[in-house]
Amino acid sequence: MTQASSRTAVLIIAATVLLTSCADPGSDSGAGSAQDEGSPGGLPEFSGPWAAEFEEAYVSATSDFERSALNDGFVSEQEYAEMTDRFDGCLADAGVTFEGFRDGGEFDFTFPESLGATRAHDVADACSRSSGEVSIGMIYSFVTRNPEHRDENAIMSECLVEEAVVEPGYSAAAYASDIVDETYPFSTNHEAGMTAVRLCESDPLALVGLRQR
Repeated sequence: MTQASSRTAVLIIAATVLLTSCADPGSDSGAGSAQDEGSPGGLPEFSGPWAAEFEEAYVSATSDFERSALNDGFVSEQEYAEMTDRFDGCLADAGVTFEGFRDGGEFDFTFPESLGATRAHDVADACSRSSGEVSIGMIYSFVTRNPEHRDENAIMSECLVEEAVVEPGYSAAAYASDIVDETYPFSTNHEAGMTAVRLCESDPLALVGLRQR
């Protein structure tokens, strides 16, 4: 068996519009909510910090399951679990073994050498779409890291300062420039700095449980 991993759809970087959900899957309050009536034409009327992302995901949805999970502007733990089961089953049907999600939206899978890496990744991409992982999974996974939709450049630069790999005063604008070529002005060695970058990508506000302030 061969090990592989993949991002759900996008890297968590500055200037990237992230799909997320609400901060607390057990609460009725959070990132986005929708009015029951919806808007003309059948599109739910989303509100909250992530309303635009919920609407985009809803419009792009390809199944009733996706739309039902998204239409109230909230992805519950049960909906996330059902999506995971659908994704797992889809991969299994093609001979690919789902190994689980990582913090930040990546997932790991293994596949027999006879299937080949290209085919395995094609299967993973197709299952991601058909199961709703690409929308529901991303929304659910990323909300915890930034429930109020704060500026990505700002929360990443602040996180890197807190992790003591850049000097105090490192700005959002500096981060936005440095991320392009990963030319961060680390005050420590590059390996430790990049480890902090990956950690901050997954938990910039210390809400996921990977970091402590």
